[in-house]
Amino acid sequence: KPIPLVANAPTLLHHETLQEIEKLIASLVASTALPPDVPAALVARTLVAAAFTALIWWAQHGAKLRATDATMGALRAIAATTSSRP
Repeated sequence: KPIPLVANAPTLLHHETLQEIEKLIASLVASTALPPDVPAALVARTLVAAAFTALIWWAQHGAKLRATDATMGALRAIAATTSSRP
């Protein structure tokens, strides 16, 4: 059962632009590449959240990086970490 606090995330997380990005990513994710119990919408939300969080980090700490480099670096690190697992 979802925790109410999580379900009532800040309005920014439900911003129309982020929702459109999620829909686009979900439409591009090949459902055949996902485990049967993992919806494309969940993968899309996760990618958007990771990218958004990387941008927040960049805004606070990334003076020597471009926003794109911070975001792609974070996504690459996630991919490398998960692909190295058995």
